[in-house]
Amino acid sequence: MLQMQVWSLYLLQGGTVGWDVRSLWNQMGGLAKCVVFLLFVMSAYSIGIMIDRFMAYSAARKQSRLFAPAVAGALREGKLDEAVKIGDRFKKSHLAKVVVAGLQEFQAHQLSNEIPGEEIEASSARWSAPRRLCTPS
Repeated sequence: MLQMQVWSLYLLQGGTVGWDVRSLWNQMGGLAKCVVFLLFVMSAYSIGIMIDRFMAYSAARKQSRLFAPAVAGALREGKLDEAVKIGDRFKKSHLAKVVVAGLQEFQAHQLSNEIPGEEIEASSARWSAPRRLCTPS
C-alpha cells in the first residue's frame, strides 16, 4: 500500500502538464495528431457549407420576395404564359419553382383534349375540391 502511494506521489510531482495548445500537441502521439487534424479539416468544411447554405437561402429569399408581386400581377390579369416567363427569370427562388411547376401542370391540364367525358367531371371535381375545403361554411 505504501508503495502505491509513493508511485502516485512520484507521478504527480514528476512533470508538469501544460494545458496550452503547444504542449498538448507535443504530448500527443501520431494517431492523436491525425485525429485532431481530421477534426480540424471537417470543422472547416462544415463552416464552409454553412456559409454556402446561408448565401443560397438568402438569395432564394430575396428572389422570392421579388417574384411574388411580379407574378401576382400577371395572374390577376389571367396571363399564365407571362407568369411562367416571369418565373423563369427567378432561377434561385424556391417559390418561383413551385409556382411555375403548378402553372405548367395547370396549362397541360387545360390543353389536354384526350380526356373522355366521364373523366372530365371527375377531373374538374378534383381541381375544385381544394377550393371547397378552403371556403368557410
